[in-house]
Amino acid sequence: MTVTQRSIRVDVWFFTVFDPGLRIDSTFPTSVPVGIGDPTISITGAGLDGADVVALVTNGNLQPLAVLSPTSATTANLTLPSSVLGTPGNFSILLKHADPTLGSSVFFDFFIGPRIDTLGDSSAPVGSENVTVVIAGEGFKNAPLNTTVIRVNGVDSQTTFVDATHVTATLPAVALAAPGTLQLTAFNPRWNAGSNILPFFVTPVASPIDSIDAVTVVEPLVTTVDTTGTGGETLEATTGEGTGTVAVANYDGAPGGVTPATFSAANGYFDVYVAPESTFGTTTITYCDPLGGTALYWSPDGGLNWDFIENVTLLAATPPATCLQFTVGSDPSVHPNIFDLGGTAFAVTAGPVIEGPAVSPSLVPVGTAVVLSATFSDLDLPDDSHSWTIDWGDETVTEGVALSAVISDSHEYLESGVYRVMLRVTDEAGAYDEEQYEHIVVYDPSAGFVTGGGWITSPVGAYAPDPSLTGQATFGFVSQYKKGANVPTGNTQFQFHAAGLDFKSTSYDWLVVAGAKAQYKGFGTINGSGNYRFMLTAIDGNELGVGKPDTFRIRIWDAESDLPVYDNQLGVDENADPTTALGGGSIVVHKK
Repeated sequence: MTVTQRSIRVDVWFFTVFDPGLRIDSTFPTSVPVGIGDPTISITGAGLDGADVVALVTNGNLQPLAVLSPTSATTANLTLPSSVLGTPGNFSILLKHADPTLGSSVFFDFFIGPRIDTLGDSSAPVGSENVTVVIAGEGFKNAPLNTTVIRVNGVDSQTTFVDATHVTATLPAVALAAPGTLQLTAFNPRWNAGSNILPFFVTPVASPIDSIDAVTVVEPLVTTVDTTGTGGETLEATTGEGTGTVAVANYDGAPGGVTPATFSAANGYFDVYVAPESTFGTTTITYCDPLGGTALYWSPDGGLNWDFIENVTLLAATPPATCLQFTVGSDPSVHPNIFDLGGTAFAVTAGPVIEGPAVSPSLVPVGTAVVLSATFSDLDLPDDSHSWTIDWGDETVTEGVALSAVISDSHEYLESGVYRVMLRVTDEAGAYDEEQYEHIVVYDPSAGFVTGGGWITSPVGAYAPDPSLTGQATFGFVSQYKKGANVPTGNTQFQFHAAGLDFKSTSYDWLVVAGAKAQYKGFGTINGSGNYRFMLTAIDGNELGVGKPDTFRIRIWDAESDLPVYDNQLGVDENADPTTALGGGSIVVHKK
C-alpha cells in the first residue's frame, strides 16, 4: 500500500477590533529625549477611564505594558518604561480593554528624540561672531532626511555631525547681538522629535562661566540642580513641582564687566535660568561662598544695573563663609520672580551686620529716657557709608548717618506699654540689616492696678507636657504698685486641675496698665518647687463697653531652659490681646 503525504496550508488572520469611543488625540510632550528613565506624559482623548491595558508597539513588536492613570474620561497620565526609550525613533501607543471583544484604540505614534548633556562652551560675550560649540549627548543622527540639527531659540543652526554622541553647532552672530540666554536643542527631523534644553549665556562682556549644570524634566517633579565653582562657592536651585528646564551657573567675575563702585567687597556672581515654557511655579536658590557676603542683588539687564533683594535668609555657616537662601515665586508684581529667571545674573556682596542692639534701661516709668546702642560690621568698611533708622514702636522713627560702626540714640516714651524696637542699618548700595529688641517696658505707677478671679476652659494644646489635656482652670490675682515703688507687688495663683498644675507667684518684675488692658510679668513655682517665669495679660470687658467679655491669658515657662509649660493662647505673640473669655468670675482694672 502506498501512502501519499499532502501538505495543507492554513492561513490564520488576526483582526483588530477598534473601539471608536477609546481614543488618543494628543500627548504632552509629543516626544522625550532618549534614555531619560521612566517619564510620565499627559494624554488627552476619549474613554480613557475605561482603558484597562496600555500596549506599546515598536516595529510590530509588543513592548512592556505602560501604566495608565486616568484623571477623567478625557485626560490621563501615562508612565513610559525606560526599556522603550533606549534608542531614538518612535513607537505606538495602543489602548485596550481587558475584554478583547470590546476592541482597542487606533495606534498613536510617540517619538524619542536625541539628548544633549553638555556644551563645550556655555557662554560668549555679546557681539561675538559665529561661535562654534561642541555638544555632547546621545542619539545624534546622520542619515538622509534625518540628520540631527541644533536649534538656537527654535531656529536651525549650522550643525556638523561628528558621531552619535557629538555634534558641533555654529551660533550665528545675530543670536549673539544682545545679552541674554539662548535655548539650545537638538532635533531629529524624521520623527519631529526634539531634545531637552540647555542654556547658552550671552554676557555683556567677556566673563566666562566658571561652572554650570542644567536639568530638564518632562513629568511634574520637584527638581534640584547644583554646581560648584573653582573657588569653592556652591549654587543650588530647587524648583516647585512642575516640568521644564532649570540651569545654574557660577561666573568667573562680574557679568557686566565692571564691578559696581558700591560692590567694593563683591564676592560672587551667579546665574539662574528657568526656561520660559517651564511650569515650576517657584524656585528656591541657595548660594554659599567661603569668602562671605551677606547682601544679595539681581540684575535685570545682564549685569549693568543691580537691585537689592529683600527677604533673604542667612543659613548657618562657619565664618567667614556665608550661605544665603531665597525663594522666587510666580507673582509678577514681585521681583525677581520666576519669569525674570531668563538667565538672570545675581551678585553676593558685603552688607552691614548688626551686633546687638541693647537698650538701657529696659524697664522705665513713663517720661524716662531710654538709650539704644549697637555696633555693626561690614566688609566694605571704611570705604562704604551707612545710615540708620530706629522705629521705637510708638509711631516714632529717628534716623541718622553712621559716622563710625557704633550707633547710639535715645527716646522718651509718653505712654505706658510694652514696646518692640527695630534698628535698620543701610549701606550705600541699599543693602541693609535689621534687628529687633524685645522688650522695653514702660509703666505708670499712677495708672491703676488689676484684680481678677474666676475660671476658664483650658484649650487643647495649652499644657505643653500633655497637649491633649483640656478642662477647667481656675485663677486669682492682684497686681499693683505701692506708693513710691517701682516694682509691683501682689499674688497670682493658677490651677489647671486635669494636669495637676498648681502655680503660685513669688515675685513681680513689672506691671503695665493701659485702658482696659493690664499685663504683668514675674516669677513663681509649680506645685511648691522649681523656678518658673510667667506673664499674665487680662482685659476688663466693662471698660470696652456693655456686654464685652473679660478675657484672660497666662504664659508659664521654665526660667532656666525657656521651655514652655502652659499657654492658653499658644503660638500667638506674647503682647497680643487675650482672647479666652472667662467661664465665670471677673477681671477689674482699677483706676487711681
